[in-house]
Amino acid sequence: MSYDRYSDDQMSGKDSDKPMSATEKAFANMTPEQRSEFVERAQHASAKAAHDEKAAKLRAQVAAATEVSLAGNAWYQQQQRGTLSQRVSISNGVTKVEQLNAPAPESASSAFAVPPRALVDTIPVTVGGIQLGPKQAREMYERGEISANDYGAGLDEALRPYGYRFR
Repeated sequence: MSYDRYSDDQMSGKDSDKPMSATEKAFANMTPEQRSEFVERAQHASAKAAHDEKAAKLRAQVAAATEVSLAGNAWYQQQQRGTLSQRVSISNGVTKVEQLNAPAPESASSAFAVPPRALVDTIPVTVGGIQLGPKQAREMYERGEISANDYGAGLDEALRPYGYRFR
């Protein structure tokens, strides 16, 4: 009785009763150069997949750390809530303090007191608590479904952040 783990027939593949798969047949019919090219492509694909996985893990880790950092940043939270009132910047030794969330200057004093048509045609209008698209609101006003006062008030409210008033 032999104490070898595998017999000579098993090592040479002679006793294999299992038929070869299509991939095995194709690999067996390749030239040595084709085999090495095939193996190199498989190794490259494996290395690329490992690299992409590592990069995705790193991006997820950075995103999570950024979220944690921003959640603990009081200044950022105030900025997101819109309660930040000033921004201080220093450029070339000059300190500049900007008022944020300040009301826009009255447009009557501006040379451009009338809002541009392009702006009016792109901002949504809220009428009676319902937000309408600019075209839809104008068409409803023209058909008489919305009163002139309601349309004017909604458009005035939408234009106010841009420093314009609808008269």
